[in-house]
Amino acid sequence: MPVWNKSLKKSLLLFLGLFFFAANSLASHIVGGEVWYQWVSGNTYQVGLNLYRDCGGLTPPATVNVSYDGCGVSGSILLSQTGTPVTVTAICQSSIANSSCNGGSLYSIQRITYSGTVTLPFACSFWVFSYDECCRTNLSNISSPNSTDMYYKAILNNVAAPQNNSARFNTVATTIIPVNATSDMDWSAYDADGDSLVYMFTSALRGPGQQVVYLPSYSASQPFSAALPTGIDSTNGIITVTPNIIQNPTVSIKVNEYRNGTLIGTVYRDLMVSVYPNNNNLLPTMSGINGSGIYTASVCAGDTLSFSLTASDPNPSQSPTISMVNTNTTAVFNMNSASSTGVFSWAPDSTLAANSPYHFNFSVVDNFCDFMGVQSYSVEVSVNVCNANDVWPGDANYDGVANAYDILAIGQSFSSTGPVRTNASLQWNAQPASDWSASVYNGTNQKHSDTDGNGVVAFDDTLAISLNYGQSHPLRMANGLMLPSADLQVTASVDTIGTSMPVELLVAISTPIDSIAGLAFRLLLDPTLVKINQTTIDYVGSVMGTNNVDMIKVDKVIFNSGMVEVGLSRTDHQNISGTGQIVRIGIVTTDNVSGKVTMYLDPMDIDGITASGSPVTLSPVGTEVVIDPAYTSIPNWQDDFKMVIAPVPSSEFVNVVFGGDVNVMRYTLVGMLGELVTSGSFTQKQNLLDLSHLPKGIYQLNIQTEKGIMVRKIIKI
Repeated sequence: MPVWNKSLKKSLLLFLGLFFFAANSLASHIVGGEVWYQWVSGNTYQVGLNLYRDCGGLTPPATVNVSYDGCGVSGSILLSQTGTPVTVTAICQSSIANSSCNGGSLYSIQRITYSGTVTLPFACSFWVFSYDECCRTNLSNISSPNSTDMYYKAILNNVAAPQNNSARFNTVATTIIPVNATSDMDWSAYDADGDSLVYMFTSALRGPGQQVVYLPSYSASQPFSAALPTGIDSTNGIITVTPNIIQNPTVSIKVNEYRNGTLIGTVYRDLMVSVYPNNNNLLPTMSGINGSGIYTASVCAGDTLSFSLTASDPNPSQSPTISMVNTNTTAVFNMNSASSTGVFSWAPDSTLAANSPYHFNFSVVDNFCDFMGVQSYSVEVSVNVCNANDVWPGDANYDGVANAYDILAIGQSFSSTGPVRTNASLQWNAQPASDWSASVYNGTNQKHSDTDGNGVVAFDDTLAISLNYGQSHPLRMANGLMLPSADLQVTASVDTIGTSMPVELLVAISTPIDSIAGLAFRLLLDPTLVKINQTTIDYVGSVMGTNNVDMIKVDKVIFNSGMVEVGLSRTDHQNISGTGQIVRIGIVTTDNVSGKVTMYLDPMDIDGITASGSPVTLSPVGTEVVIDPAYTSIPNWQDDFKMVIAPVPSSEFVNVVFGGDVNVMRYTLVGMLGELVTSGSFTQKQNLLDLSHLPKGIYQLNIQTEKGIMVRKIIKI
């Protein structure tokens, strides 16, 4: 932890000594601040000051003075403390009682807010509201901090904007981050008037027009000692830094406020950030929209934009949550902490259509103790006036996003023809197109299925989906709710597995279905348990058909979230019925599991259609696999038998085939409760096992060899 300087200035006079004692003892524990203002009426403004203090210091005063100066006039404003101080250091719940803000020893920072009103004598294009205090605390990036003033200010132009409110920094200020980890710190602000905000680093100040002196290798734009250059996103206020030593730098930014291209105000934040040693340097993360890596979206004015965001953490014991930072809009974000997923929803009206996008910032916080890991993300949303006649290449079902679900519309429209699209391309933009004569299952015109615009729906139309995967545009539609007509089941090849070992997941229609021609679904893999980049997807043996013969498919593994999306459809406009395998997904477990942990595998967001376009709803049936670091792989001697069991699952018979030498081998088939179902002997290289008389379920096949017992899973559907 940093060592805080509490030295006092000396004076020959006792009176002055006592005065400086009080002033400097307070100031040496002020680690940052910001000034803001809010229009009341005429030239009257509410002026505010936020001070950030190390709770190990003295109690803050009840009142402070803020100066104003402009167009040759100056004065001061008495501000009174409002509300109660707020602890802004991210301390876990079980350690809060031990924080210095609660009388304990754990380092923590409070934000104290002061407020008062002033009536300015006239309008001026450059009013400055400022707070000046000696002296700064023990900083690592400026010269002589203990004799350097703190100077915080805000600028108002009430000639260009007579009724303007300043930008206000959002309530949470990042005050502590771990060393040797990349942190994204949210220093965003909101503006009550909807003005455009631009963020940039600026020099910390020690007085009017006076900059602090930075030590060598530090500067206003590079306030940290860091492994990579520190940066700030000018559109959303997120600072990205990878500090490489323990340090306490002061960081200063300014936020310029523009209205119709005119600069009408500026606010500043100057704050010390503590970089501390911590073993929580694997910080939480947040997926993009709907589990993708995309952080941009569009919505039509008057429509509702809704999407999910999912938090994850490389530390298996951590449970991260997401919160949305103040947006000054009607948007809402509802977090389900049990699933680490939240849903964003916003319905902007026509007055909010704009050329510039809106930025929604989110904080992802884990529950590490003492100091929680915090990361910040921003989602950019454009509000547009929309034309429903446009085609967006790749969004074949016209639900507003290009993904695996679009394969359903292409499959239903396969071989259909219509007008060629003028100036067609595969670029993700709105392309005017004439309607075709027919529509697909959700009422969307078939012209959207012709993604390349050549007038024919064919195999090549899947290319636009892949090129634009995850992109979104304004327009979203939802299918109505229906009762499930069959089960879509995920079955794992093993019940228990070790670390860094392969597992095969079989996705199958496990209860008979009358008719289906297209199917899309998602499967979420936990990146802390699965090596996402080693995921494989195989359609060999799929009951839906053969790829590029009578079936088309699109699939995507979204690495940062672990989401697998699969879509496949027949191209001959024929339904299939019954049961059977849809796809096989191969995964590999990670090697960082310290104890037994259960991996849950459940299909989700399932969409199905018949050849005529009628919707088919399937119930998800998931499975569980226990990952046990103590588990060892199948003994090498079993490889000698080169045994294959197929098909799995099966409704009637399975073949048990041996590639090596076979003597007479006894077998038993037992149920999941250990009850004996049947027994017999395998005497040939290829043997048939009859399951037709058995109830549906999972069974264990035990085969006795001269070297030991081989155990395999059998699934009856």
